[in-house]
Amino acid sequence: MDEFHDMELNGILQSESDIDLFCLHFVGMNLFQRTLQGYVASWNNHPMRTKGNKTPIQLYISGLASLKDRQNAGEFMAPCAELMQDPGVLHLPEGIFDSDYLESIVGPFRAARDVPKYDCPLVPVELDELIQLIDPTKNSKKAKTQLQLK
Repeated sequence: MDEFHDMELNGILQSESDIDLFCLHFVGMNLFQRTLQGYVASWNNHPMRTKGNKTPIQLYISGLASLKDRQNAGEFMAPCAELMQDPGVLHLPEGIFDSDYLESIVGPFRAARDVPKYDCPLVPVELDELIQLIDPTKNSKKAKTQLQLK
């Protein structure tokens, strides 16, 4: 984050510019997403000394197995909600793809982190051309260098 602040101070990045914000998001969001996914994977698989060196994911799975055993033994009056979801299916709330609903969730975080909302300044054909030239999902360092050279 300091890099972006330094870029702004040095006149490289203009936070009021839709094009600058778009370029920053185009290249940076994938990098941020991969960094967060790496952190989550590390956290979910780190051994916890106080839990017999089991990982959070192992504890979660053993907890589900325990619930299943208890449910099969008739300890619950109704089925456990945790055991009702199909494997690999994430049950999302109604209206999850509604932009107003999403903004109601994301808006406070955006305001707290001071991330400006932006609209893509490119028409679909231009965006497709940019993706062909620079695919930020392949190699973010290469994409960053290519974008700086353009």
